[in-house]
Amino acid sequence: MVYCFSKSLVDSIFNKPIMLCGDHSFSIMLLHFLSFKLINYVQCIVYGYQFTHIADFPVIRYTDISWFWGYVISGSMLPLIMVYIYSKTKLIFNNMIGAPMKRFI
Repeated sequence: MVYCFSKSLVDSIFNKPIMLCGDHSFSIMLLHFLSFKLINYVQCIVYGYQFTHIADFPVIRYTDISWFWGYVISGSMLPLIMVYIYSKTKLIFNNMIGAPMKRFI
C-alpha cells in the first residue's frame, strides 16, 4: 500500500515539495518550535494576550481551526525558508573566499 502510494507521487505535482521536506526534515524538526513561537506572538497581538503566553508549550490553546493551519504552514515553511537563506548566505561567503559549497536546490 505504501509502495503504491509512493509510486503515485512520483508523477504528481507534490513530488518536489515532498522531496524537499524529506531532504530537510532535520531542519524542520529542529526549527518548527521556533516557528510556533512566532505564531504565538501573532496570537498575543491579535487577542491582546500578555506576551508571557509566547512561552506556552508547545502552543497557545486555540479554538479556531485557522490557527492549526497557521502552525502547520509556519512549522514546515519557515524552517525551509531559514535553511534557504542560510544556504544562500553561506554560498555568497564561500564564493567571496573561494571555497566550494553544495547548493540548496
